[in-house]
Amino acid sequence: MLRSYSKIKADARGRLLGNYSKFICALMLSNLLMEMIDNLILGAVYGTRFYLQFSIVSGIAIHLFSGLFVSGECYMYLKFAFDQPIRVSDLFHGFRSHADKAILLQTIFTVVSLATMIPLILLRSFRTNDLTTNLILLGILLGGYLIQLIVSLNLDFAFYMIHDFPDLKLGRILRMCFQLMKGYRLKLLRLELSFIPMYLLGVMTFFVGFLWIIPYINATRTNFYIDLVEMKTRRGN
Repeated sequence: MLRSYSKIKADARGRLLGNYSKFICALMLSNLLMEMIDNLILGAVYGTRFYLQFSIVSGIAIHLFSGLFVSGECYMYLKFAFDQPIRVSDLFHGFRSHADKAILLQTIFTVVSLATMIPLILLRSFRTNDLTTNLILLGILLGGYLIQLIVSLNLDFAFYMIHDFPDLKLGRILRMCFQLMKGYRLKLLRLELSFIPMYLLGVMTFFVGFLWIIPYINATRTNFYIDLVEMKTRRGN
């Protein structure tokens, strides 16, 4: 059986003591680099007639590119969970190993996210007082977020699997990820919901607290993933 949420979280907190600095540096570095790249792209076209179009394309491209950092972060947390020495440079492992898989996987999340935003754009564009129309658009919007949640609960651990199963193609990894989460999606959802107080704390500290909260959440998620893989491996699923 999986360890309880309290044990998974306690293990993450205990392991992070004395190691927060590396994860905080990696988090700040990835955000800084993404911001710099975005500013360089937009700065090159600022004031031109195509600025709006470039800003949209740039935002999508940056979102896709961020998959490389997500992959590196997952690699870093996997090493950490198995008591292997970690370095801030592990953040760039996603650039050196299976970058194509990371970008393709991030593309899936990006497409789903963009599709979710379409009803929101329509809702803002119509601005009608017709209750029926607003309810329909709101229903579509909520449905989009539900689809995004389902995709997230099924595929979030695929970034870990890229490193755990480097010889497999992405399609196979996605199928394995769906199989891994079978019967445990609600458990993962409850784990995610349990972090709501932490998110509120991060907002109350003017977002500074997220420098410690995000590593804690990621380390806990990694523990959940490893426990789930080990349990299903023992069962032969």
